[in-house]
Amino acid sequence: MKKILFILFIVIELVATENFTLGESINEALVNNKKNNISILALEIAKHQYKQAQSANYPSLNLQLIASRLSKDPSMIIKDDLDVYVAALGGSLSFDLDIDTKIAGRDTRLAKLEMLYPLYTGGKITSIIQQANLNKLLAKEDINRTKINIIFDVKQYFYAYRLSSELFVLANDVYIRMKNLEKLTKQFLEEGDSLNIKKTDYLNMQVTVALISSKVASFKIKKELSKAALKNVMGLKYNSDVDFIYDTNDISYKNESLEMIIKDAYFNNNDLSKINIVLDIYKEKIKEAKAQYYPDIVLVANTTRAYNSYKYSKINDNSWSVSLVATIPLFNGFVTQNKIKEKELKKIKLQENKYLLEDGLALLINNEFIKSSYTYKQILLLKNAKEIASANRDLNVRAYRIDAVTPKEVIEAQLSKAYVEIDYLVHVHDYLLSLAKIEHLIGKKIKN
Repeated sequence: MKKILFILFIVIELVATENFTLGESINEALVNNKKNNISILALEIAKHQYKQAQSANYPSLNLQLIASRLSKDPSMIIKDDLDVYVAALGGSLSFDLDIDTKIAGRDTRLAKLEMLYPLYTGGKITSIIQQANLNKLLAKEDINRTKINIIFDVKQYFYAYRLSSELFVLANDVYIRMKNLEKLTKQFLEEGDSLNIKKTDYLNMQVTVALISSKVASFKIKKELSKAALKNVMGLKYNSDVDFIYDTNDISYKNESLEMIIKDAYFNNNDLSKINIVLDIYKEKIKEAKAQYYPDIVLVANTTRAYNSYKYSKINDNSWSVSLVATIPLFNGFVTQNKIKEKELKKIKLQENKYLLEDGLALLINNEFIKSSYTYKQILLLKNAKEIASANRDLNVRAYRIDAVTPKEVIEAQLSKAYVEIDYLVHVHDYLLSLAKIEHLIGKKIKN
């Protein structure tokens, strides 16, 4: 009954735990990671900014509604001396004029519809729209950059988890083997079957087992920490019941040439792409600044409909007008000239930064390429060393069981095998991480 319950418990655990490969971890991170969602929102903002800029191509219509009441009726007062010649009298008569005439009522309602349509701006509107469009492309590059960063983060944490997991398994295996040797040594010592084993050998064996036990605990902690970091970058909850699986035989050499990798980086690197877009933005900024040399021509049309409480008021007459308004820049103290020069110099500065970035990018890729090539050669050498160390360990253990070697020799054989295995696992980790860094710098996956 206990065996059945144990098997059932194991099955439930396997079903409950969700396993992720590296590819599945990357896909999960791209869906859940908050940074990716933020960059997508930034693109939506840029799209709406582009639509705002496009609106400059359309006429603007404004309706103005006014309703007012004055404290009293507006009037016009005329005061003057008036001389009128009267022929019958043979002379002039003088009159004092003092007239207070009502010209409008207290209540006025006015509706005015006005249209403004830019006919010519010297290319200013076109440049602003193009800048908004390029900003939209920048937002898309930010999305790509975020994805590239997320993929790299997943890879480095996944490889860290892989390394710590394998080191934990290795350390635990060495611990079990050394524990068995400790029991065997104790047996030899208590039964007196060996003349080569002393009390100090047994104590040395115990110390070695204790140190290895400490390493097992250390690797287990590192495994859990790397798993927590990986779950975090994937957007999973800290208490999610997941595990990560990998193929230990997936180490293959990426044989693409360094020149081709650097060429791909110049074409695909996200930072270079963004600089190219910003250079295009500065071209448009220069055009926008030069547009200030040219006149702005605007078509203005309006119609007015009004009502006043005094029916004889001139306000009640409806009206309309159509106008062409040209604003011609004559002199602004050399502002436009210096603004154009400023934009041109900023563009040149950015171009120099691009050259600097290309040089730095090539240097980083070259360093990682050399590192990965050297590390892969070490992996091949260590593969062979692992087999030799494993055979040496097994031979020493068999010899120790028949008292043919000393405890020191069997411990050294065990630890040598562990050191070679650790060196191999570390080089595998470094090789995979170098490839991930190269792909991160390029902006795309390396071909096999």
